[in-house]
Amino acid sequence: AFGDGPEFSPVERRWQEPAMIAQEGVVLVSPPESDEFFCRDILSGAVRMAPQRRNAYRYLAGMRDGRVIVAGERQVVAFDMNSGRPTWQCEFPKGLFLAGKGLWQSDSLMLPLTDRQLIRVDTSDGRIVEQTQVAQPLGNLFAYRDQLLSVNAAAVSVYYTRDALAREVAERLAANPDDTWALNQQSQLALARNDLSLALQALERSFSLDPQSADTRYLLVDLLLDGLVADFSRFEPLAQKYAHVVEFGPQ
Repeated sequence: AFGDGPEFSPVERRWQEPAMIAQEGVVLVSPPESDEFFCRDILSGAVRMAPQRRNAYRYLAGMRDGRVIVAGERQVVAFDMNSGRPTWQCEFPKGLFLAGKGLWQSDSLMLPLTDRQLIRVDTSDGRIVEQTQVAQPLGNLFAYRDQLLSVNAAAVSVYYTRDALAREVAERLAANPDDTWALNQQSQLALARNDLSLALQALERSFSLDPQSADTRYLLVDLLLDGLVADFSRFEPLAQKYAHVVEFGPQ
């Protein structure tokens, strides 16, 4: 039975989503009526790991290489299945909190955070290997073909994965170097690599081809404002050049 731990308290916060995960010969359970999660042998029911208190953990993310991965409000933790002790702990960037359920990507875990931040954690050692900011607040993550879906209480947002977007941009620009959609997306890929120069080059070309495009104007203004913060002396002349766009924004 799973009732050996401390008494259930109905006023405490619950698991974000009760789970049962069967993998690697064990079953993980986070019952809705319990403040602990349990790890049992899938055939015999024998305890494989001592029950762990929920504390600030929100849901069981899964298992990898004998480790149980648990996502919390401010961190993600891997527990060794044999000892029950943490093998690594990944703190989220300062001021950010978990915004929903994550998504496995090979041997890494993508996690949605507040402030529209998305991180990818290497589950072998707990390092944050990638961090990016998206356009809309994030929620629970799902994968569909080459796209990433985010579902929260207010909206459903769809994003390309970076590799899929890079492929499509390359194909469209090879077919038509004046493809403004591809140029705009090229700028976003460059920004994700912190390459402001390439991003600006792509957006200026896109703007010259279609100065009335609301998408291009929005992205150009956003880049100029970020550039003024990062390197005022360099971007101030550009802000003057596009002052009419900055002042009135997308039309």
